[in-house]
Amino acid sequence: IELGKAYLVDKRFKEAEEVFKKGLTQLQRNGRLLFGLNLSLKGQGRQWDAFWVEREMHRALKLSSQPLSLDSL
Repeated sequence: IELGKAYLVDKRFKEAEEVFKKGLTQLQRNGRLLFGLNLSLKGQGRQWDAFWVEREMHRALKLSSQPLSLDSL
């Protein structure tokens, strides 16, 4: 997650996407990974893909009490 966050900060969205997708192969439906993937897709202008990831993210985080931000990754 830290590497993906660093890529997001540097606006290297494609690399961030790859990191978060790889993480999701090991931890399916992980809210933090889905959040990072969502940000990376939005950064690439892929709003439609980000929409579907965001839906999954909300399902994964529906019991979470803490809001997510880039700092919380």
